[in-house]
Amino acid sequence: MVKRGILYPLAYEPTILDNCRAAIDSGATSTGTSTIHGLLPIWMREPHNALAYEMLDEARDVPLGRIPYHGKAVGSEGIFRFIKQQQEEHSPKTTILCGEVFSNFSPNRSDLIQRLSNHFPDHEVTINCTLRRPDEYIVSWYGQRLKFGHRLKPLRKRALQSHFFRTIHFNYKLLLSSWLSELPDANFQINSYKSVLNSGGAISHFIKQNDLGIAAPKERNYQANISIPHSCYEILRRGNHDLSEPNRIKLKRAILQLEKASISLPSNVELLGPKNRGMLFSRFQHIHDYLCEITGKDSFFADIDEALEIQETPEQLADQTAKTALLGQMKHSYKSKELRTFIQNLQSDWNI
Repeated sequence: MVKRGILYPLAYEPTILDNCRAAIDSGATSTGTSTIHGLLPIWMREPHNALAYEMLDEARDVPLGRIPYHGKAVGSEGIFRFIKQQQEEHSPKTTILCGEVFSNFSPNRSDLIQRLSNHFPDHEVTINCTLRRPDEYIVSWYGQRLKFGHRLKPLRKRALQSHFFRTIHFNYKLLLSSWLSELPDANFQINSYKSVLNSGGAISHFIKQNDLGIAAPKERNYQANISIPHSCYEILRRGNHDLSEPNRIKLKRAILQLEKASISLPSNVELLGPKNRGMLFSRFQHIHDYLCEITGKDSFFADIDEALEIQETPEQLADQTAKTALLGQMKHSYKSKELRTFIQNLQSDWNI
């Protein structure tokens, strides 16, 4: 991309990549990985999310100094310095920063939007934002939080009220409003997730919408972020509450192994229930009106009414199928005895 005048900056010294290549070529990797992606820590794999995390952490009254799960980067000014060095070296016409963590600047730290902007004072700014229909996004983000080990209430009960309604993961007006007010001269490209998929996927859509004039890269042959199957949500949720940290991690890995092994589990699992879907739909109306207003679209989510539709597989049935699959996978493993007992004895309250 650099040859075409497009910079997707690294957040670290380029020599690190050379060292990784040399280690792989010589077979001198402690992890046995055969890819550069596998050698890099997460903050290097997701450099722009790392920048956003560092900026958010540094804005705390008492910075953590290390981002949970992501690890410790070089600090935001260090990352900005790397970006500037790469801009000076390559003189790109376009610099791309891409990270969903930037969305967290809007609710309480709009000053970070200005701080980010101040590092690119003479640039024409385009903000790209893709939003998913709220019922689908909440279910997806809930799974991510389970994967992170969060102790959550069931989606079928009060999780919406406790974990989502007051956050940017549901209130897209809260997510967008500060970006719009802090960057009034920026060009905003706000699209629904489904429209992006229908136009060829995230990368192809981004290239076309921003007129980058390059071909979309070939699809990667690995899945960077394997999801927790919907059928396993309740099992992992309870594990996060009831198991020790080592066993919680073992349970998560066993569940992800089901996905990697392509073991068939029920799809279209109903996790919210009719009452919660109705409440979500009602509370989202004014947010949807806002999205229509700022984008000039008659209906930002053309399929918004489908948020009320009940999925065909009851969660209780899907949960039982997942338990059977997990127990079958662990059957011959002595190390999984405690987990097998936990799964066998697991009883959930399915009343809504």
